[in-house]
Amino acid sequence: MLLIIDFVFGGETYSQKSEIFKNIDNHDIKFKLEFEGDLFYFSRNFLKSSEVWNCDKDYKKISSMTLDQYNKFLLEKYNIKEIGRASCRERV
Repeated sequence: MLLIIDFVFGGETYSQKSEIFKNIDNHDIKFKLEFEGDLFYFSRNFLKSSEVWNCDKDYKKISSMTLDQYNKFLLEKYNIKEIGRASCRERV
């Protein structure tokens, strides 16, 4: 469970675990985040983990962003100043 939380916040450890792929195969992690009352829906694929999808409330994919863009989004929403290339998860 902690690996999935890490994955949601920009980490990459989950997608590097071969035993997960061996037992579950390729899959999407779908999640919702709330910032100041606004809801944001996302999807991130196990094999294409460098890409994060903006979704509608039914998790229909709308547009994609790179993992770097997603991490910048998180830093902005959490009001964390950007320093280097660390993920949001690495900073907290």
